[in-house]
Amino acid sequence: MYSFVCLKFNFFYARKDAVATIHKKEGISALWSGTVPSIILATNPAVQFMVYEALKRRIQGQGKQKNLASLTYFAMGAVSKMAATIVTYPLQVVQARSRVSIKTNVLAMLLNNK
Repeated sequence: MYSFVCLKFNFFYARKDAVATIHKKEGISALWSGTVPSIILATNPAVQFMVYEALKRRIQGQGKQKNLASLTYFAMGAVSKMAATIVTYPLQVVQARSRVSIKTNVLAMLLNNK
C-alpha cells in the first residue's frame, strides 16, 4: 500500500522518496525547518503548569481551604492556558514562517519581528 504526501505539489509515494526529493530540491535544511521553534515551544506546558500552580497556591492560601469549587479550577486552567499562549504565540508564528520559508534565519526573525 502506498501512502503519499503533497508538498508544494510534489507527490511522494514513500518516506524515502520524500526525503530524497526534498533533500535534492530544497537542501538538507528543509528537512529540519521549524525544529528550533518547536523545541522552544515545549515551554508552553511548563508555563501553563507554573501559572496554574501559582494561582492555586494563592487562592488556596487566601481562604485556607484545600478543596476549591470546580468553576475555580476551570478558571485557573483557562487563565493559565491563556498566559502560556500569550507568552509562546510569537514562537508559533516563527515556527510556521520558518517551515514555509526554508532559508529564513529564525534568529533574525525573532529579533526583527518580520
